[in-house]
Amino acid sequence: MIGTGVQARFQLRAISRVCRCERVVAWSPDRSRREAYCDEMMAALGIEAHAATSPEEAVRGAELVVTVTPSQAPIVRTAWIGAGTTVIAVGSDGPHKQELEAALVGTAGKVVADRTAQCVELGEIHHAVAQGLFEPAQVYAELGAIVNGTTPGREGDEIIVCDLTGVGVQDAAIAEIVWATLGDVTTDP
Repeated sequence: MIGTGVQARFQLRAISRVCRCERVVAWSPDRSRREAYCDEMMAALGIEAHAATSPEEAVRGAELVVTVTPSQAPIVRTAWIGAGTTVIAVGSDGPHKQELEAALVGTAGKVVADRTAQCVELGEIHHAVAQGLFEPAQVYAELGAIVNGTTPGREGDEIIVCDLTGVGVQDAAIAEIVWATLGDVTTDP
């Protein structure tokens, strides 16, 4: 996990509901925040959590990398990502934000966008296109096609980069599932 704020907490909680997480390694620039994040996630989820001293330590050897920062400069380097890794970039939701080295998008086996046109303007794909390392037509699929089974996801040990810039309809669908899962929740006055 790159980033240890509120979004990183929600991301790990959601991920732990759909896959078995044995260990998380988290990094943020602030030592006390990354240590607090790890303590909270261990207590809440029962997952071993380690506070990394560098972004490289956090991602090298990981099967899943999630970036949730407001960074305006690449944090995750291509050389740190191994075969079979899935990288989910959440924080690059504006044209000046960037968490991944553009070459990672350019060399990934599959690049998935939540919405291709939007990612070309705002996300990690935007930076790779701007540097001439990637063409919009190279986007493997949009996230919805993988989720609904129209397009296969992982098929081998390819590196997958998923660029999530935020799509309202997906947020609404997630909210509906959360609402249905929680049911009629009431609190005492």
